[in-house]
Amino acid sequence: MPDITITPQTIQITVSQTGTQGPPGASAATSLSLMNDVTITGPANNQFLKFNGSTWTNVNTETIDGGNW
Repeated sequence: MPDITITPQTIQITVSQTGTQGPPGASAATSLSLMNDVTITGPANNQFLKFNGSTWTNVNTETIDGGNW
């Protein structure tokens, strides 16, 4: 069997956040209550925002997972 040679490659990724993010013409929300895709009901300790497919909602959890990749 022939030898296999693996040559690592370096990929540089630059992330930058400047100014308002989002679609062109969108204005920045200054609080969660101004965002049209966030619904918070009865906020309490140990809750996180979770996207349910259409809106961000607060959920009870003490475990944070990375979701499905």
